[in-house]
Amino acid sequence: MMKLLPALLLAAALASREAPTWESAGRLMARSDYRGAAQAYELFRAADPDGPRATEALVEAGVCWFSGGRSKLELRRVTDGARESFDRSLERNDAVTREHAKSSLSSRAQYMKGSVHLFAGE
Repeated sequence: MMKLLPALLLAAALASREAPTWESAGRLMARSDYRGAAQAYELFRAADPDGPRATEALVEAGVCWFSGGRSKLELRRVTDGARESFDRSLERNDAVTREHAKSSLSSRAQYMKGSVHLFAGE
């Protein structure tokens, strides 16, 4: 299983506040706070890694990292910040296609991987 956040960072985040809800992560995404939304989805998943929405949270985190990468493109060119976000998106979506290949969410993760490569100019 891939590590999304170091264990100490995760423990501190969960101790300092309640685990993010699905709705709170969605609100962050709606406000274009892609980094915050991605981290909220990752914390949501870490709080209940075997829960019914754990895989979906991983896909949504990948979508958020992708959106953050797109927002950091300059004249359609990949910046260092965009590359970092795109790489994080690929990590999350690769985990879904590798670890949950039979899930219905795997096709969305595969689509997002293709989108990352397209916008990264690959």
